[in-house]
Amino acid sequence: MWSLALALTGCTGALGPVDTGSGGLVLSSLGVIPIDENPLACWLVWRTNEPTDSHVEFQSRTTPRLRTGSAELATEHQVLVYGLRPDADYELQAISETSDGDRVTATPTVFTSGSLPDHVPVPEVLVHDPELARAGYTLFDNYRYSVGAPNTAVIVDMEGFPVWLHQFESGDDLGAMDVRLTRDGTVLMGASVPSGERPREVDLAGRILWEGPEQPGFESDDFMHHTTEILDDDSVITLVKRFVDGTRGDRIVIYDRAGQETWSWDTFDHLEVQWVDDWTHANSVTVDGDEITLSLRNLDQVLRLSRSTKAVQWRLGPGGDFTLDGDWFESQHAPKPLGDDRLLIYDNGTERRTTRVIEMALDTHAGTAEIVWEWPMQKEHGWFTGYWGDADRLDNGNTLIAAGASQVNRMTEVTADGQIAWQAQWPTAGQLVVGFYRAQRIDLPGLEVVSP
Repeated sequence: MWSLALALTGCTGALGPVDTGSGGLVLSSLGVIPIDENPLACWLVWRTNEPTDSHVEFQSRTTPRLRTGSAELATEHQVLVYGLRPDADYELQAISETSDGDRVTATPTVFTSGSLPDHVPVPEVLVHDPELARAGYTLFDNYRYSVGAPNTAVIVDMEGFPVWLHQFESGDDLGAMDVRLTRDGTVLMGASVPSGERPREVDLAGRILWEGPEQPGFESDDFMHHTTEILDDDSVITLVKRFVDGTRGDRIVIYDRAGQETWSWDTFDHLEVQWVDDWTHANSVTVDGDEITLSLRNLDQVLRLSRSTKAVQWRLGPGGDFTLDGDWFESQHAPKPLGDDRLLIYDNGTERRTTRVIEMALDTHAGTAEIVWEWPMQKEHGWFTGYWGDADRLDNGNTLIAAGASQVNRMTEVTADGQIAWQAQWPTAGQLVVGFYRAQRIDLPGLEVVSP
C-alpha cells in the first residue's frame, strides 16, 4: 500500500473537513486521487485516529449506490473507487468503523469521472430484460478497425456504459486479443498483443502485476495468439505460432511466471502435416485437469488431448472420430467444455455463410455426436461472422454470444429457450467501426449494491 503522505500529494482540491463519530472517532485528511491509466476510477484516501475498516459508498444521479472497501483495520486508508461511468459527477462518502462498533461517516465529496478515449464508444443496448438477464458487467477486447488504435480491454455495465478500461501504449491494434477476469479479480490481457509489447495482468487500478514474454512480429515463431489463461497452479497457458518451410502450425505452451517454458505440444509432432500456408490456425485451448481441448479452425476440428501423455484422445468434426446426424461446424471458435462430454461451440459457418452457436453431446464409446441446443432458433435472429466469435454458458443457464467481426459487432444473451435477455450493438459504419473477439459476463470484485 502507498503511504498516505505520498498519496495525498496527488489529491485534487482542498482536503476535506474533519468528521467525528459518537465515540470520539475522528476522520480527517480526506482526499481524492485521479488515476491516469483509468479515467473511470480514483482513490479515496483519509486518516482516522483509531484503527478502523475502510469503506466507500458512491453514486451518480443515474446509477445505483455502490459500496466497496476493506474490513482490514488501519489508521491510514485508501480505497479504490471504480466502476464509474464516463463524464459523470459521483458523490463519494468515506465510512470507517472500529472493531467496537464506533462509526464515522465523512462529509461527501464529489469526483467527476474522465472522458472515454476516442476509440472506445458507448454501444446501443437493444434489449435488456432484467428478469431474464444475468445481471453483472461484460468484459471484452475493444478493437477499432484499421486506425491504429491501441489494444484496449473494456468493461461495460448492463446499460452499455463503459465503467473500466486499460490499454496498451502501442497503436498497432491486431484484434483477437484475449482478455479475461482471473480468479484473483485481476484482468489478464494475454494473446495477440502488439509486437514489442508484453502480455500483462493488471489490477483494477490499472497497475501492472505481471508481464509475459516480449512479443515478436505477427508472422513469427512464438507469437502468442488467441488464448492466454492463468491455470490453477499459477502457470500460464497460451497458443504460439510455429512455421516450418513456409507452413504455419501451432504449439500449445505452458510457461511459469518467470517466462520459462514448462510444457508444450506441437501440431507438427502429433498431426499429419498438410503443407499449406495456414495449416491449423488454432484459436482456442482450455484445460480441465489432464484434459486439454484444442480448436483448429482451418481443419474444422476440435481435439481432446491428454496433458500427461500428449496423446490425441479424439477428434470432433468432419473426418474425425464421431458421426453426426446434421451439419458439422465450420471454422469454429472458442469451444467450451460443459462437463458430461458436452461442448458449447461458436460455429462460424464460413461455407454456409450463416453463423450459429451449438451445444454438442458426445458419446465417446459409440463415437456419436448430437446437437442438443442451437441458436438462433428463428431466422430473424440470424447473422454471419466469418472469423472471431465466442459463446459462454452463464451460471443462470443463459448463453452470452459475442459476434464481434465487422459485419455484426453485437453481443447477445439468450435463455435456454431462445429468448433474448440482453443485446448490445457496437458501431458498424463510418469512421468508428468497433469489433471484439470474446466477451465474459462478470461481477466486479468487491462492489456491492447498497440501493438501486
